[in-house]
Amino acid sequence: MLKNLSLALSTAAVIALTPISANAETSPFDIFKVSSETSAGRVEFEHWEKYIRRVSVEERGRTLVAYDALKDDNGAYLQNYINYLETLNVSALDKDDQLAFWLNARNILVVKAISEEKSLNGFDSRRGTATEPGDMWTQKRITINGVELSIHDIEQSILLANWDNPDIVFGLYQGVNNTPVLPRTVFVGNKVHAQLELAAKEFLSDKDVLRVRKKDVRLGEFFKLYETSLFNGDQNALLSHLATRAPGVDAISPDLKVKYKSLPSRFESFRPRQQPSADTFDSFGGGNIARGS
Repeated sequence: MLKNLSLALSTAAVIALTPISANAETSPFDIFKVSSETSAGRVEFEHWEKYIRRVSVEERGRTLVAYDALKDDNGAYLQNYINYLETLNVSALDKDDQLAFWLNARNILVVKAISEEKSLNGFDSRRGTATEPGDMWTQKRITINGVELSIHDIEQSILLANWDNPDIVFGLYQGVNNTPVLPRTVFVGNKVHAQLELAAKEFLSDKDVLRVRKKDVRLGEFFKLYETSLFNGDQNALLSHLATRAPGVDAISPDLKVKYKSLPSRFESFRPRQQPSADTFDSFGGGNIARGS
């Protein structure tokens, strides 16, 4: 149903970003610590936003993706988008544009990874744990600035390593309930921190995610995946940050005990009631996205 969906790459839309080599760096991830004072170009994510709106529905504040539709297309559209992202020199962007880039790119990779699954059950084993991530998270899926990267690499060695902002986790789509929602609006550099803070407040307003009892705080197990990376395993620090983001929850205090609830094991998805036509997904006619030289 998505066979006719194509992504047009044009050099007219934005300034091209030229790839550079990471060979001289001590660690392959060190190259992603480099940023420009002002961005040398603009990354085109608008067509990703249009695409995800066409292959998803909103239900109770969640974004449910028609993963069956993506399977029928064999991921061609998403792979074209990933191919485009691979042409860019991320180091030529300023720090906020880089943060938006990595959040958007990482979520695209998660959607594509889920679309490649034969079964949409068994999230736990595919996702893995904080210390032992599963194959779904560790498989190399994109090459940026000459460095092969997995979803886990982007999360741990780039996003959480280079930005001291706990709100980043609220932008990390996982694909199951009780985890952050897949954004239907892309992250934008000059708004990214405000977007993440809003995502945090909206996410924490769900009682299935956060609930304060007399002696403990019930949290979705999602937080356990990032507790060490963000707070060095300090649950008091985690609770202190949540207290600044949870709407109306002033009862959170460091002396409360954290209890984690198990994550669901089935990916969020929906099956269209009828076979969508190609026009449903082709209506924006491709995109004008600059290719790096």
